[in-house]
Amino acid sequence: MTTPTKEPPKEKNGCEEIKRHINKEDPEPTISEDTKGSDPPPSSSAKWSIRLQRLPFPSKHCEIKDHSVQLPHLMFDANITACGHTNTMWETNNTVRDINTTVCGYPNPVQDANITVRGYPNPVHDTKLTVHGHTTPMRDANNTVRGYANPMFEANNTVCGYIDPVRDTNIMVHGNTTQCVTQTSWCRSSWIGEQTILNDDLCQQVSDELIRVAILWHELWHEGLEEASRLYFGERNVKGMFDTLGPLHEMLERGPQTLKETSFNQAYGRDLMEAQEWCHRYKVSGNVRDLNQAWDLYYHVFRRISRQLPQLTSLELQYVSPKLLMCRDLELAVPGSYIPGQPVVRIAHIQSSLQVITSKQRPRKLCVRGSNGRDYMFLLKGHEDLRQDERVMQLFGLVNTLLLNDPDTFRRNLTIQRYAVIPLSTNSGLIGWVPHCDTLHTLIRDYREKKKILLNIEHRIMLRMAPDYDHLTLMQKVEVFEHALDTTQGDDLSRLLWLKSPSSEVWFDRRTNYTRSLAVMSMVGYILGLGDRHPSNLMLDRLSGKILHIDFGDCFEVAMTREKFPEKIPFRLTRMLINAMEVTGIEGTYRRTCESVMSVLHRNKDSLMAVLEAFVYDPLLNWRLMDNAAPKVKRSKTQGDASISSSSQEHGDILDSAGSLSATLPKKGAPSSVENGGDGSQPEALNKKALAIITRVREKLTGRDFLHEETLTVQRQVDLLIQQATSNENLCQCYIGW
Repeated sequence: MTTPTKEPPKEKNGCEEIKRHINKEDPEPTISEDTKGSDPPPSSSAKWSIRLQRLPFPSKHCEIKDHSVQLPHLMFDANITACGHTNTMWETNNTVRDINTTVCGYPNPVQDANITVRGYPNPVHDTKLTVHGHTTPMRDANNTVRGYANPMFEANNTVCGYIDPVRDTNIMVHGNTTQCVTQTSWCRSSWIGEQTILNDDLCQQVSDELIRVAILWHELWHEGLEEASRLYFGERNVKGMFDTLGPLHEMLERGPQTLKETSFNQAYGRDLMEAQEWCHRYKVSGNVRDLNQAWDLYYHVFRRISRQLPQLTSLELQYVSPKLLMCRDLELAVPGSYIPGQPVVRIAHIQSSLQVITSKQRPRKLCVRGSNGRDYMFLLKGHEDLRQDERVMQLFGLVNTLLLNDPDTFRRNLTIQRYAVIPLSTNSGLIGWVPHCDTLHTLIRDYREKKKILLNIEHRIMLRMAPDYDHLTLMQKVEVFEHALDTTQGDDLSRLLWLKSPSSEVWFDRRTNYTRSLAVMSMVGYILGLGDRHPSNLMLDRLSGKILHIDFGDCFEVAMTREKFPEKIPFRLTRMLINAMEVTGIEGTYRRTCESVMSVLHRNKDSLMAVLEAFVYDPLLNWRLMDNAAPKVKRSKTQGDASISSSSQEHGDILDSAGSLSATLPKKGAPSSVENGGDGSQPEALNKKALAIITRVREKLTGRDFLHEETLTVQRQVDLLIQQATSNENLCQCYIGW
């Protein structure tokens, strides 16, 4: 090949820009025209070596016929920048087309491409790029190398922490070449492993920050001091008190990580550290006065926090979790949105402001923007273990599948409305926000306020007739209970459905949906042994009229076997719920739906038993089976705050009162043995209880729950259940807030 006499064409702007960046970042020694194409001078050999190591290709020189020029790499129709020298190749002796250029002893075809030096973005077509010793192809897709965007071909892979494509090409990793042609190779497996590790770390980080937002330091100390006061003043359990306060002090010693935690540390840190010193003195001396000094300080902090918490109406992520605020375009899917076979909706960002709902536990309303542009609403709840709720939702998914496979139930659209439940820890989690829903308690409260009716009018009538109602005999309670029923109408829910419907046709559809959904959950709830169905745990969809159940903390008839206020009814079917049905009440749609659903459950008892057995024997959840000491009023929004700040008595009396009040409430989280791995201290008792539960569920699914030696028909079984649920003798024994 001969060298033309004309001047090479001018450099392209893109190459000029790259060269400017190179020269700006790391200027090279000036090399004259006479030395171009020759070896670098000895004085700059070290510099030259460093420069070549940064090039995308290995630094071996390539020999070209009739032109002794040493270049790191040669291409066709491309500009190459090497150590600040631009070498233009266009119909010259340096032309390389449809040949294999040897790089480090490996043949490498290079054609029609621009190459990138120093990791700056540049398109590369049908060629190879070496990143940290890994050679990969690039074509028509975006990839990031050292934080810079780079177009590549249809696939992403992570190499040394950077994303790199892998598809239909030879991949050279550490000098070894392997072929990846539409199949899984060891490199793909390595990528999956690295990606899994990265995603696991990301999941853990996001989960930790959500937990931080779910329960602030103010709430942790408020709950911890209340529990510690119950243990010390109510049960005289000093060790339990120290076990409760110990983790809180350790958290304080680790130091704040957000502005909200910093403000807490500045406001209460000195008093809490001083109280801890008094506790240490008590451990050494055993003097109760030291412990009383500590509780003087703890009580002072508790009262100040109690006055501050009601003012908590909203949270800004920049103060409570700046890391969560900075999250953008995550690889994580939006919780509860993953559907197999469909595109994954990833988290784009999280809304900066969270609304705090005014209830005892102050859950947060969280908005997550998905990669599809939609907003997903969640309820971020603290102080609750949602793992059992998650399992119940899985069971409801199986029941829905069974109902959809049956022609009779499918024709009438008999399904259970579900929502996403994502536990984050043993005492916090996310719950999918169900739109257009209100609790029955909220609906009835608003209706009675507008009608100038007392919210607890029935209770007041009962107390006026019998102030010592809890100490009456069963027949006396029935008499007082029926007197309250005769004095009031109980048509609040029925009137609500009528008044909120725009037309009679819509009202009829809503009433039908209400009756059917209530019947479905009555039967499924009975099989599950679901309790604690007070008005705050039942929600009504304002548009469809369907009933939605929440809070599944009491399962497997735990509420029916507790010592105080045991429930005697299989499901909630009170007068107000019946009055909202059709004119015949229970007779008609409700009874027919119950029989259809129970028939489906009987026919598929093996599938249900398999799921429920795994549910009962789960070591992370079976501790709840022994939790039958008190009624579960902890999640009710109607209950008052059972804190030591709710009284205006003296210090000691307040703490004693708090202890007695808190003693009636169950613990909100799992026991420490469960948190440490689920190895409970009562394995024999748990296994015995689990076996009894499985036997009881099997009897329900075979019609032997009433007469153990005789199998009842579905119609007879449903009739007996309705009689139990509507019996005044059973209803009058329920907890008064139920």
